Amino acid sequence: MTSIAATSGGGSTGNLCRRILAGLRLYGADGESCADLDAAAMGVVYARRTPEDRFDRQPIDLAGGRYTLVADCRVDNRSDLIAALSLGGAAARLSDAAIIAHAFETWGVASFDRLRGDFAIAIWDRTDRRFIVARDPAGCAPLFFHARDGVVALASMPRALHAIETVPRRADTAFITNAIRAGGMFDASSFWDGIGRVLPGHFGYLDSDGLKQERYWYPPQLRSLGTSFDDYVEGLKEQVERAVSRRLRGELNVATHLSAGLDSGSVTGAAASILRDHGRVIAFTAGPREGFAAHNGTRIEDETTLAAATARLHSNVEHVVVRPGPDWATSAIETVFEYWQAPTTNICNLGWNEQINADAQARGLRVLMPATLGNLALSYGGEHIFSDPIAQQDWGQLAKNILGELHAPIGVARAFARMARDSLRRRFRPGRVGKSWTYFPGSEPFADIVLEPTYRDILMRSVARADRGNMHKGTWGKWGIDIRDPSTDRDLMDYVASVPLAMFRTGGVERALIKAAAVGWIAPEALTERRKGLQSADWYEQVAAHRDWLHHQLDAIADHEEAAGMVGIDRLRRILNESPGDWRDPEVFAQYRHALLRGISAGHFIRRASGGNR
Repeated sequence: MTSIAATSGGGSTGNLCRRILAGLRLYGADGESCADLDAAAMGVVYARRTPEDRFDRQPIDLAGGRYTLVADCRVDNRSDLIAALSLGGAAARLSDAAIIAHAFETWGVASFDRLRGDFAIAIWDRTDRRFIVARDPAGCAPLFFHARDGVVALASMPRALHAIETVPRRADTAFITNAIRAGGMFDASSFWDGIGRVLPGHFGYLDSDGLKQERYWYPPQLRSLGTSFDDYVEGLKEQVERAVSRRLRGELNVATHLSAGLDSGSVTGAAASILRDHGRVIAFTAGPREGFAAHNGTRIEDETTLAAATARLHSNVEHVVVRPGPDWATSAIETVFEYWQAPTTNICNLGWNEQINADAQARGLRVLMPATLGNLALSYGGEHIFSDPIAQQDWGQLAKNILGELHAPIGVARAFARMARDSLRRRFRPGRVGKSWTYFPGSEPFADIVLEPTYRDILMRSVARADRGNMHKGTWGKWGIDIRDPSTDRDLMDYVASVPLAMFRTGGVERALIKAAAVGWIAPEALTERRKGLQSADWYEQVAAHRDWLHHQLDAIADHEEAAGMVGIDRLRRILNESPGDWRDPEVFAQYRHALLRGISAGHFIRRASGGNR
């Protein structure tokens, strides 16, 4: 997970680039290099994570010296690119960054669309005196920039750009507010004032006038026809196996997140099957405290039993259950600020996530495979079966889909009722986007509802909602663990976008494709479970046990005028001082988990981000 930096303009670009690199040493201990170029400088801090990384030598000159490249990357389709570029046997000793350089030299900016894997790329163009930048579609590798007063700079993480004297060390509260209002990170700003982001799935040109970027990745819009359900099952299984195999590169022992669901179960099962004869999977499951009594009949509040059943299917899977520790999130929230450099939306999950990372590190594991986009990539259920053809004005396909769902007329009626409700809300009741959003902290009005009528729409917005690159880089910096998420595999996402929607619901079975593909990966009782899991089901016990810490956080936020005003400190104090009659009441859940805890997270970040430039 090499971290990259680049500068141009503003005088001594080489010295500035080296100061920026110093801010990235937290994320790499395998050496660094920096090159002074014509009117620019570029450098890297190495963190070796694949076998080919030992060949990595950056920056890389190409095209007769016109371009110089640095890249934070793991290229998953190396063999395909090597063949297409006719690189021959010498390619075995090429780093992934060198292969990207050859691809750019051959195809230019069109090369970004041909890459598979996690990557953030910066290329200096000596002729046009500008940087060319790009990120992978899921944003698994981060890339930030600053362009002001003639100084242009790039870095893998925001903290490094604070080496620039004119970059203030404070939060961008306008961006935080907009992220809250829109439910995601949909513009090119960042949580830090004066620092922008290259967006996932985009490439662009950066100079003293700023960054002009455009999307290069769009999931397929047209769905294929003519093959059978069994063919699509095999196709999905092949895609999942390939996505997992790509992320096993160079490792025989890996960690996974294993819940009671289909996504993490498929990743764990596929990894165990691939490694059966020569490797092991350590599957971590977060559970509530021992003896916790479940009360929610519609959700699985303790996922450890079903997760254990899946683990038992595979002789090379070790199942590790993580229960709440005494610290909960009290120390983890500081880790997130220092290493992720971004606020979290879910304090409740920080504690067990940190415990898993610490345990994986203690076991010497270097790769952890979650499934953060699983509901849209692995276990998508065809929820857009009616709205998708309506959006495409494909009335014949809509009629076929309705006929195929007549076995469940109530479900059809409910689906159309939801579409009508959302359309009316968007037109007549802007800002009313449901309890989950209206209980966010602060008093700013919310954005209009954004309809997502097609799988393509919701996939692209879901990728943009949370910039996972910060978390990936921060996890490596803190624990030396490389997050490799199979559910973000581009080929897998593109495949799901190309499957006819009816295939996901064949025979009236929800999520039919993954349930058929995952036979042998996931325990039968987990495959037939209809309830969804509830992470941190005992969250309210942790809130009650850490009230003093929560009060301390509110006191610290109250001392910071900007943070206090942004989160609505008086309202948060009122919520914390109340004694709920029933923690399971949806109103109480929303007040505490969406308003109080997210308010503390945002306020904590704003006050910690404030300070002198360093």
